[in-house]
Amino acid sequence: MVRKQTGALLPAGEAAGQGGRWKRQEQVLIDDANGWGAADLGDHIASMAATFDEAMILGYGLGNEPYASGGALDSLTVTAMEAKVVADVNIMLPIIRKVTSKLVFICGNQWASARNWAAVSGSFAAGIKDPANNWIPEVHGYGDLDGGSSGRYSSGNLNAFPAEQVAQVFRPAYSHFAAKGLRAFVGETGIPPTDSGRAALARALNEAKANGVPVTLWIAGGDGAMGGEKMNLDDAVHAATRDLIKARAGERMAEWKAPRS
Repeated sequence: MVRKQTGALLPAGEAAGQGGRWKRQEQVLIDDANGWGAADLGDHIASMAATFDEAMILGYGLGNEPYASGGALDSLTVTAMEAKVVADVNIMLPIIRKVTSKLVFICGNQWASARNWAAVSGSFAAGIKDPANNWIPEVHGYGDLDGGSSGRYSSGNLNAFPAEQVAQVFRPAYSHFAAKGLRAFVGETGIPPTDSGRAALARALNEAKANGVPVTLWIAGGDGAMGGEKMNLDDAVHAATRDLIKARAGERMAEWKAPRS
């Protein structure tokens, strides 16, 4: 059976800072009726785990940044998409657990929103059933000065970046996870290339460490296509940011907080 491409990939020129490399693919919601359901995705990830697993692989992501468009793409409300993500994950997990008990990372709803996790992904803790009890909520967030979290950093004085700007994005998620007894992972964050931006990143990293939450930054790419994106750590303007990260690279947390029972 020929499977369809799922998801909505932006066409050239519509993905900010992505170098115009993405082409629009067929926009298909993950659903059996569309030729690619949750069981198919579970089979795909299980196949990768069985084929490529090795000691250096920490775990497997079950998807990136689900969101409800509320329009022509899926016609789902945020609440309906939240329920769908939980239902799809619960179909996938028993399939994946036939081949691996390693961590699985599950992005929250509405672009893995850290700021709004309790509102848009609050049912995940009670609803997701992992036979291995080894799943990690993954959150993303950026500190745009316009109050958004796109990471474009297209407005405001980036040379006067508030020290709390990035850390405050993640605090609601940390509080929610602590209350639910969940571990967590910050899969994406990043800053503009300013001294005040770096101070904000340092504050956010300190708070993440205090909460036992590992962090990976939006680094962009080394092929030149990301040149000009404000968070691109390969650019010369981020030399001091790279130094900040290198100084912390030797730090290791023994492990995530224990999973909920």
